[in-house]
Amino acid sequence: MEPEKPDPSDCCGSGCSPCVFDIYEQQLKSWRENLLWENANCRRDLLSETRFKSFQLIHKERLTEDVYLYKFRPEDDSGSIRETCGFLPYGIGQHLITRINFKQESQEINPMWDTEFNSSETSSISDKKIITRAYTPVSLTNEEPNCCFKIFVKICNNGLGSEYFRNLQVGDISLWRGPYGNFNYKSNFFKYILMVCIGTGLAPMIPIAKCILNDEKDETILHLMYGVKSEDHIIMRDSLRKMSQFWNFSHEYFFSQCNDRKFHMKFGESFKSKRIDGSSVSDFFQGKNLTHLQVLICGSEGFTSYMLDQISKLGIDSENIFTF
Repeated sequence: MEPEKPDPSDCCGSGCSPCVFDIYEQQLKSWRENLLWENANCRRDLLSETRFKSFQLIHKERLTEDVYLYKFRPEDDSGSIRETCGFLPYGIGQHLITRINFKQESQEINPMWDTEFNSSETSSISDKKIITRAYTPVSLTNEEPNCCFKIFVKICNNGLGSEYFRNLQVGDISLWRGPYGNFNYKSNFFKYILMVCIGTGLAPMIPIAKCILNDEKDETILHLMYGVKSEDHIIMRDSLRKMSQFWNFSHEYFFSQCNDRKFHMKFGESFKSKRIDGSSVSDFFQGKNLTHLQVLICGSEGFTSYMLDQISKLGIDSENIFTF
């Protein structure tokens, strides 16, 4: 985003070093240089909002009991996989859509049974046998070589999307288009960002946090509230611990099914044997100016609706809340 130009009144005229106008000129120069680099290296030919493009699965890894990590790489027009320069044109918090084709006419599964369903594009299995699913990349565009991207997938019983990804093997080709989503981040616009999520709702929070922590000039303070069933269901635990080494990132886990077992807490972690609720958020809000605070929410429809209701009662402006 283009830097905001200061008003003449923002300069005190006392010869400060650096002056706000000097800072603006430096930011503007950096922004223009980055814009030129992005335009030259952004591979819009590999990913489109209107057409599905082919990507090959190159890595599949089980993270927890029911969550897997998938890594995809673009397939070129000749149908081969080669070294690919540049990066894919998606931003932090945006999602991609995959198309799934079912070949068996006799398969009788109601698409609405799929608990992963979060896209309006679906067709009857007895009709076109095509469904779509939306997933948020958990990797930044510039951190993966060869224009790759990674996603989390929760494998559920009786889920059409789950059945597809359960059977997807390394080397298989899948179809993707995008990106979509209107999340826009402006460095240092908010003093605090509270990220509230459950399960694979962690997906958009990872790249957002990385983007902020990778920017030495960004002093936004991040706090993550992450809800899962138990300690064994934590996704990307080591990555989150590494983030906690930054002065402006902290996180806490909320366990809905702790079963009175002993926790194996590591340095920088905080465990709570409860679900994320209004009191959890209220505690974080204490002593903070809510006009300088943003809340990001990602989870199931029921969780998102509940958190919106709880947070709205705490007095924060609705414009400072973003749901994925």
